[in-house]
Amino acid sequence: MLRIVPDDTKFDFMQFHKGWIPAPFKKIENERFCYAHIDVDLFEPTRDAIAFLWPRMNPGGVVVLDDYGIMHYPGAKRAIDKAQAAAF
Repeated sequence: MLRIVPDDTKFDFMQFHKGWIPAPFKKIENERFCYAHIDVDLFEPTRDAIAFLWPRMNPGGVVVLDDYGIMHYPGAKRAIDKAQAAAF
């Protein structure tokens, strides 16, 4: 089921951190996360987001990597593949 959520919907249990990566990370460097949605399309910001968020994820947390396998964004796939290879 797909549910469309208006832009003005309030999610009191979530925080959105918009900005050019890695600038938003300075404000949240001491935080831990249970969910992260990475949608930045390009190699460097995807790589930087994974490097920042992965060690700060709570056990059982979820990271959504939006652009994996999309042929228009090969940098995102390359960053994700490199991160996975380094982790295992």
